[in-house]
Amino acid sequence: KIANYADAIGDIRRRNEKVDGMAEAIRKNLPKMDPKYFAETLTTLDRQRGHTEVMLHAQRSAEGFYLRQGFTARGEPFEEAGIDHIEMVMTL
Repeated sequence: KIANYADAIGDIRRRNEKVDGMAEAIRKNLPKMDPKYFAETLTTLDRQRGHTEVMLHAQRSAEGFYLRQGFTARGEPFEEAGIDHIEMVMTL
């Protein structure tokens, strides 16, 4: 059996376009988003799913935003996709 990687690559490209579109919508609306609403929504959803910690990779330029939401920085800064990041965590 021959693997058809051309179809798989096309699927990945289509998914990436969808993800890029969602990310752009978030970037456009994030400045309008009430930070309190952001944190409350995130933690409520995670608690409902039984999570005890939220972890994300924050761009260093957004570190202050996450600190104000109750996250703490963990570990050393690192580069991801050519951009400086820091791991941020919130215990629920």
